[in-house]
Amino acid sequence: MEYLHRKDKKKTSAREDFEKRLLPKVREYLRKDFGKKKWVFNESLVGSTKRNLVLVGNEGFDMDYQLRFDCIPDKYLKDAKAMKELFRNYLNKAKKELGIALTDCEDSTHVLTMKKIVNTKVDYSYDIAILRLNECGQYVILKNEKQGRQDDYHYVPLPDCGDFNERYKKVKTQEAWALLRDKYKVKKGKYQYTNQDDRPASFSLLGQAVNEVIQKLEL
Repeated sequence: MEYLHRKDKKKTSAREDFEKRLLPKVREYLRKDFGKKKWVFNESLVGSTKRNLVLVGNEGFDMDYQLRFDCIPDKYLKDAKAMKELFRNYLNKAKKELGIALTDCEDSTHVLTMKKIVNTKVDYSYDIAILRLNECGQYVILKNEKQGRQDDYHYVPLPDCGDFNERYKKVKTQEAWALLRDKYKVKKGKYQYTNQDDRPASFSLLGQAVNEVIQKLEL
C-alpha cells in the first residue's frame, strides 16, 4: 500500500463527483418526492481522507463520508431499514442518470459502499455512513447488524472522538508524523485482503497508531 498525494487528481475528481454531482442530485430527488425542507442533512469528509492519510492498496482507496441528518420525515425516523434503502436507491438512480461509472450501492454493516471499477479492479470507493440526531441531541449511526440471513437495522452511538482528537493533536512534529504514517500503513496493509465486513474500522487502526506514536516518543 502507498500513500496518495494530497492533491492527487483522481482523489479530487472523486470528491467532485460525490459532493458536486451525486449529492445535489439526491437532494433534487428528495425535494421532488417529499417537498422542501422535509429532509435536512450535511455531508462531511471524515477519516483518513480528511487527514491526508489515504492509502492505495489492492482495492484502490476509500473516500469516507458521513451524511448527518437534522430533519427526517417520521416514517424514516422510525424505520432504519427504509431510511437506508431510500438513500441506496437514490444514489443508484443518481449515478445512472449522471452517467457516473460506479457499482450499485452495497449495504455494508455501517455504510453504503459504491465502487469505481477499472479493468476489473477497484480504483476507489465511497463509504457513506448515515447519521441522525437522537432524543438527547446526539448523533447516532445507522447500522445493519447482519446475523446470518437476517438483517437488523438500528442506530448505535458514535465512538467518542474527543479523546482521540486531543491525542491526535500531539502528533505534530515531523518525526511523529512520519512515524504515524509508517505505523498506520502497516496496520492497514495487514487487513487489505480481509473481507470488508470483517476489517477493523480505519478509525480504530488510526487510533491504535496514534497511541503507539505517543508512547514511543513520550509525547
